[in-house]
Amino acid sequence: MAAYYQVIVERLRQAYWPVWLAKLAEDPRINQVLPIDFVPETDRISVPNYDVRRIRTFLDEIREGKTLAPIDIENESSQYRITSPIRWGGPLIVDGHHRFVAAHLAGKEHIPATFGGLETTINWLTGKRKRIPEELTA
Repeated sequence: MAAYYQVIVERLRQAYWPVWLAKLAEDPRINQVLPIDFVPETDRISVPNYDVRRIRTFLDEIREGKTLAPIDIENESSQYRITSPIRWGGPLIVDGHHRFVAAHLAGKEHIPATFGGLETTINWLTGKRKRIPEELTA
């Protein structure tokens, strides 16, 4: 079994919380809709309230004491270098937006994650580093 990082949910939210994700987290329908299993991306447009229903699914799993599958995080990059996660919008969640929002709403302290990027970034996201690395805020 692969080892995963335990990312601090609040630190990831500080670094990666785009407007569309914030709106999803504030959607009152999350507690009103029925959970839904995975739907292929090509079919999602035909499923009413798909995003809030997926968040509800993961919220229910957290409340039942289940461990969520790890989310996948990378540093955003440009053609020439890995860009500053804080300055340019984040470590970038590649897979796991619904799980991330559910963990945030459930008040989870950590979420399991895979990570590809700067060691200073993952050290900050996991709490091994107390302050945001200078190279990420420049």
